[in-house]
Amino acid sequence: MTTGQATSAYPAMAMPIPECYLLGRHQPPPGFENYQGLLHFETMKTAASLLPLPTLLAPLPQSSGLLETCPPKESGRPILLSREDVAIGKVVRTQDGAEIVSQLLAADASATPLVVTSLLPDLPFLASHPHGAGVISDLFEACRKAPDHGASTIPAMTRRLQGSLLRLTRDRWGCRVMQAAMEDAAPDFQQAFANELQGKALKLCQHLHANFVLQKYVELVPASSAGFLLEELTPHAMEVAVHVYGCRVLQRLIEHCPREPQLASLLESMLSAVPQIEKLLK
Repeated sequence: MTTGQATSAYPAMAMPIPECYLLGRHQPPPGFENYQGLLHFETMKTAASLLPLPTLLAPLPQSSGLLETCPPKESGRPILLSREDVAIGKVVRTQDGAEIVSQLLAADASATPLVVTSLLPDLPFLASHPHGAGVISDLFEACRKAPDHGASTIPAMTRRLQGSLLRLTRDRWGCRVMQAAMEDAAPDFQQAFANELQGKALKLCQHLHANFVLQKYVELVPASSAGFLLEELTPHAMEVAVHVYGCRVLQRLIEHCPREPQLASLLESMLSAVPQIEKLLK
């Protein structure tokens, strides 16, 4: 593949040798075929300063350990990524492209702010994308492993997801991103989650995908933050207790909210239905 010339949107940059490969491939993966100008990771960092949200994140380090920590494959060619948009936002929509970005995050922690900035505009869409969702989950993990433990990146990502939390909670792929976002979630994100799910606790705890998000929420947040779940589920305690998914959420509430007054009301409501207790014993 021959590298293209720099477009007017980018300053003149030193280009790599003409014949380039991605992760040792002799052909680019789907999504890379039409990208011009494959750049070394160091050149990507220069392009990062041109992104629309440069003040949102801390400056990137000047040096990258990518080529040292993730050596080239048998082809001997270095790992390269594309220039357009730093290509990340489009590349993660393909299976091979998503794998490349995930490997980049695992290989070099200094890539994390660049990836966050590149994906942030499309984050709600990518969080429910079959390939993009895995990258977003990996990105949350990479942010937590950063020297600042994600202090400069995770709040930006969770704020961007707000407004889509209910949709993602019920989505096959988005529910995994939501669970990743719950780790070390700030109080404002916890409150936004509770606000968006208000009035829907019963249906969500019985949902194939959403029940996992609710379980993670109960496990990670302060017990007082789960009050809305206890309140909404109390009138339906027996129904939840005998449901294949709902019973899991109920178990987490019993384990993690033992001192909450609402839990006593929920258990009383469940156990008072004496004629139906047989269902619990089957």
